[in-house]
Amino acid sequence: MNRRFFLGTTAVSMAALRSEPLLADHPAFTNTPASAVAPLRDKPIEIDVVDRATVEYRRDASVEAYAQLEERFPADPAELSGASLHIGDSGRYTTLWVGFGYHCLGLVFAEELARLTARGLGDAEREFVTPLFESRPQIQPYRVNGSYLTLSGGELSLGFGGHCCGVLRGENLRVFLECVRVRCEKATR
Repeated sequence: MNRRFFLGTTAVSMAALRSEPLLADHPAFTNTPASAVAPLRDKPIEIDVVDRATVEYRRDASVEAYAQLEERFPADPAELSGASLHIGDSGRYTTLWVGFGYHCLGLVFAEELARLTARGLGDAEREFVTPLFESRPQIQPYRVNGSYLTLSGGELSLGFGGHCCGVLRGENLRVFLECVRVRCEKATR
């Protein structure tokens, strides 16, 4: 189930709330100027990087890209694990964060992402492992939290201890690595 789609369709705008007769006189709505209501965006806030309809936004650093991980041994084909990889920003500020829902499990920074994409899918013999860092670097900077990403045998897997929390494979993995590579190489503003 794509929870983000569900949450996106249930959101209510301020303009819609103002038009409700019972709420129109509420102080929160009468004191809010019309200019405070956010305008519609001409592009998405986040995209599923493996969706073919999002090709034009993959290079855009202002759009967060994500890929949902599948179960390693699914009961049904393409069963999702609940974990996702999110790519934000570009250049030396590129960051990948790993999440379960909206909980951030950890971060991978631009230097490691550049090594990951340089490794790519061509070298199936060697395994590439990068740790995930704490999501609050202001508290404990560069502290490894025990989670890791492993690129091996045509799979990018998310692990915690001995448990695999999900994988990216095949075309989805190729597209995801290409998006990360492009964002890492992009010149920063």
